[in-house]
Amino acid sequence: MQIRTYLDNVHEFARENINNASDKQKWYYDYKVNFKPYSVGDAVWLHDPKRKVGISPKLQCNWDGPYLILNSISDLVYRIQKLESSKPRVVHYNRLKPYHGDFDNWLIKTVIQKDTESHATAMEENNIEFDIELSENEQCDMSNFQTDNIEYGRGHRVKRPPNRFVPD
Repeated sequence: MQIRTYLDNVHEFARENINNASDKQKWYYDYKVNFKPYSVGDAVWLHDPKRKVGISPKLQCNWDGPYLILNSISDLVYRIQKLESSKPRVVHYNRLKPYHGDFDNWLIKTVIQKDTESHATAMEENNIEFDIELSENEQCDMSNFQTDNIEYGRGHRVKRPPNRFVPD
């Protein structure tokens, strides 16, 4: 009888400690999480830590992308797709992070292409034709554009030579 009450007390004590630890971990996670929902057409990185044979796991890139958000299944689950021909994937918000930079947004191109095709068919149905011809004076001269000053890649600091090499 004493053993039974003792074990009940120990189990109750363990349950309370587990619940307290769980509540503390939930509070800390909620405190640190910053949830910014993605919208359709956003570019994101996907965390996909696949191991490649012959390369140290420490040196492998765990982020793949850019992927495009196709739609939102729920607040935390998204359907993404890397290329127009690839299979869509359903992933949780925790495996995504925003992609910053230039990318080929095939989703917008397909929407624009479908829109222009429907517009062209509507123009054909209404027998609307546009004949635009430019004279020689109206032609676009590309030689006026300067492309020598375009810098590609990351910015760099200004490098000055030492004073002994600079003429006085």
